Amino acid sequence: MPETRVDEQGNQFVVTLPGEKTKPGKKSKGAANGRLNDATIAQMALKDWGKPLAYHAGEFWSYTPENGWLIATNQIAKLCNTLRGSNTEKTVMKILEAQTRLPDLEQCEQYSTYWELEAGEWVPFHITASQVLFSNGLLDLGDMSFTPTHARIIFGPRVSVPFDPDTSFDARCDEFTDLLDFALPDPEHREYLQALAGLILQPHTILRGQIVFIGVPHSGKTTIATAIATAPGGTRGQCSVSEKRLTKDKWAPTLLANKFASVSNDSGLSSQWEEFMKSYTSGTFTVEAKFGKPSSAPTTAKLISTCNDMQKMADSSGAAEMRYRVFKFDKAIADTGRAEQTQFMTATYWAHPERRAGIVAWMLEGLARVVEYGLIEPESMKVTKREAMCESNPVLEFVTTQLIADDEAFLETANLLAAYGDADRGVAMQIPKLIKRIWGISKGQKAGKRGYPGLRLRE
Repeated sequence: MPETRVDEQGNQFVVTLPGEKTKPGKKSKGAANGRLNDATIAQMALKDWGKPLAYHAGEFWSYTPENGWLIATNQIAKLCNTLRGSNTEKTVMKILEAQTRLPDLEQCEQYSTYWELEAGEWVPFHITASQVLFSNGLLDLGDMSFTPTHARIIFGPRVSVPFDPDTSFDARCDEFTDLLDFALPDPEHREYLQALAGLILQPHTILRGQIVFIGVPHSGKTTIATAIATAPGGTRGQCSVSEKRLTKDKWAPTLLANKFASVSNDSGLSSQWEEFMKSYTSGTFTVEAKFGKPSSAPTTAKLISTCNDMQKMADSSGAAEMRYRVFKFDKAIADTGRAEQTQFMTATYWAHPERRAGIVAWMLEGLARVVEYGLIEPESMKVTKREAMCESNPVLEFVTTQLIADDEAFLETANLLAAYGDADRGVAMQIPKLIKRIWGISKGQKAGKRGYPGLRLRE
């Protein structure tokens, strides 16, 4: 038994006599007892995974030459759980994230769509406007050279159809081109679409705009859009996110990360879409994964929208109109009533390797023209776009079609609003801006009345 004693000052203290058993102390929880810390587990996970890993837009991406970069967040989490068991402070995934994270563009001195892993660090991998990165190498359409990249780890959307200098340009998908000939009988319109589609092969090239297919139902809009979007990267290289979801769900934009194209079919009207589209097509966008911090990423996915009618919009400045590339589909495809007919609208159907190879060759042909001559919108396409914009905005249609320039005339505001009819405050605010944009005339005053000099109503 322990013995109580008293010192010279009268203070009591307890001593243990020789041979007495004492209460065992707590064992150390450190690594000296064989327990693995999370940093060690993270390194084990990287080693066991055995493939290049990158953290981007709230997801872990893993690379294989056959499939390119694919999301592997769930697989990585499962591997870490297997390795750590109950020995964890729940930071393994955070450690992996810090070790493999791509740079946030807001924190970078250099903008880059692609990043190369060198000595454990991600460094910019710059590609020119004449180049396309395939899974097996870099094609330069300027001098028609091809440089293999097998030994290099490069993050970013890569065309996963392997390129062969001897055969790739000759591949064909007659099923696709025949449908295109039917849906867009004007060769000038088809060539312009081919040029725009070629730019989809270049995620590093900013297309300041959106491709829009409008027209009668069952005319091939969704089928052609899906085929084009699927060709470069297969089903995983494209996504289908509606305009409404992109503007209403703050986590939805993460679905655009590392994609070639996004197809929105018959999306509901979103008043914020013009703002989002202008911002997105500037070159960077904000991605915010659930339970993650927002970061800036490059805009790689080109935007494609299909709908029967152009969505209603109020674009007084004309900035949004400049960004739309509108194609009109007027010929309906006969409905056979067979279930197989619907398969043509799916990404899985167009992901067949031979179909993809043929469409990629078609896209390369269009891109080669852009590299040599630039992207020029035909006048007939401008007319189509203006008609579509007028349909989407009755005020624009009125200002465009119901007014006539006349140097001797003065159109009073009261008469203008009466001619339009049912002009609320929003319409009254749009009209002066649209008249300034379309006719170059500002509101003035004559004999004490407000109006527009040099304009009159069409009789």
